[in-house]
Amino acid sequence: MTLITTLLEIEAIEYAIPPDWEIDQAKVAQLAQAFLAAKGSINPILVQEINPIKFRLIEGYTEMLAAVRASEIDRNFAEIRAIVVPPELTPSVQAQVELLRRALPPGQGTAAVAGMQLDGVLRAIAQLDKAQQERLHRLEAAINQQVPPPPPTVVTSPLLADFNHLSEEDLVRKLTKAKSSKSPPELARAIVQERERGGPFPSLATVVKRFQGTSRLGNAALLSLLDSWS
Repeated sequence: MTLITTLLEIEAIEYAIPPDWEIDQAKVAQLAQAFLAAKGSINPILVQEINPIKFRLIEGYTEMLAAVRASEIDRNFAEIRAIVVPPELTPSVQAQVELLRRALPPGQGTAAVAGMQLDGVLRAIAQLDKAQQERLHRLEAAINQQVPPPPPTVVTSPLLADFNHLSEEDLVRKLTKAKSSKSPPELARAIVQERERGGPFPSLATVVKRFQGTSRLGNAALLSLLDSWS
């Protein structure tokens, strides 16, 4: 059976620090900050499954304490990387743990392990930061090289186009054909005069606004022309 790394809820892990375990609170605090900066741990702890939702810590006391400290600082930090050791592999895994502990000089186990873990986290943070900066630079370069999008297509109604371009004579003819409720000659003259005075009409709403206060062309009259204009 292969040992697989997974993410476990910090609150789902039971742990008891051995009496002879030397806790370096400064290292724990530093490692907690490193966990938060990297948004996770890089060295998995070892746990045994008590039930599907509960686990017991086998190894990784420094990481566990740092994870708990990190979760107290930021509630969003709620998980830690872990290896769930199957019962049949527990003896061989514990033998590995003991061999690794004995390989360290007496009295320096905790400090050395914590130091190596912290150094690894700091290196990982630096690598992540460098990768993020490179991605940002590539994204910025890609954005700068993009061709500006084409201007949106403006749909102009035939009525508005004719109001802006037809002569007074042609407007009279089309207003008569559209059965304008207003006098075609008077309305055509008013449209041409307003066009010459204020420039072309950018929209039908502008037509109504510029004739506001007169009886020549209101909303109802304009809607009627829209329905019958061709």
